Amino acid sequence: MNARVAPTADNPSGYPPFDIRLIPAYTNNQLRYYHTIGAMLNIDKTMLKSQMEERKTALDLVDWDGNTRENTPVSHAPTSIATRTLSFDPDSEVDSECPKPISSHRGIKFNPSDITRLRYDSNVAQFNNWFGLNG
Repeated sequence: MNARVAPTADNPSGYPPFDIRLIPAYTNNQLRYYHTIGAMLNIDKTMLKSQMEERKTALDLVDWDGNTRENTPVSHAPTSIATRTLSFDPDSEVDSECPKPISSHRGIKFNPSDITRLRYDSNVAQFNNWFGLNG
């Protein structure tokens, strides 16, 4: 119901059709877009006011200003999904994107269990160590 649609010249962000019942879930950018295109001109003003008050209450509860964040996922889902089949056979043509090893160079072996895990409850110092910022 609130899914993105394919972006067009008229709707570059891929916003779904306007629905007054979804106002509490809309971002500020969506509301600006709907206002700009005139989608809110002929709606019940009492219901609009009620929905806007509900939106303000919901945003206050989660301490959010309603602005879209920079790290928000892309505005639309991919139109197609690429799939690949990987093989453990080094001579297989399936992994043709992987470059052939250079014969004069020695490979590097590593143990996956030696890779430091970053957990959801890690602190800033642990993140910096994991990311390699401290050394």
